[in-house]
Amino acid sequence: MPLADVVRRVVREHKLAAFARMISFDVKAKPAIVIGDADKIRAILDNLLSNAIKYSPRSGVVAIELFAEDGNAVLDVADQGPGVDLEDRPRIFESFYQGKRAPEGRIKGSGLGLAIAREYAIAHGGRIELLDRADGRRGARFRLWLPLGAIDPGTPSTAAPATLQEDG
Repeated sequence: MPLADVVRRVVREHKLAAFARMISFDVKAKPAIVIGDADKIRAILDNLLSNAIKYSPRSGVVAIELFAEDGNAVLDVADQGPGVDLEDRPRIFESFYQGKRAPEGRIKGSGLGLAIAREYAIAHGGRIELLDRADGRRGARFRLWLPLGAIDPGTPSTAAPATLQEDG
């Protein structure tokens, strides 16, 4: 399945929630084909995007980048929120674990979203990890790795990234 299409679909599904908080998306997606359960892969992306919106400040930007590297589709989702406390990082993917930082006035989740995302990633031969933001700014950055199924035959591998600007 073309992962960029799944990313764009999930972004569209979250457009109303993002709009309510004046959050915009900056999506840069290069072609990447992965093989797997479309619903489970969509659930991974849905969780990452939901969390990014939940923890982003009003008028923030959620950056989403998809590219291929070393036989994997790599998807980064970065927000401009408070980030994940250092003491929470080792446990962030555990079932029912909820970090200390909850956005003001927001209902805490079940603590299952990232655990499920991790299990789905592993089931597809991939992994998910929490990284520091590449630009050194505050916020959370999650990276999903999924094995490439094939290169999109309709797009040369040297193509420039397709950019989708979604304004909240």
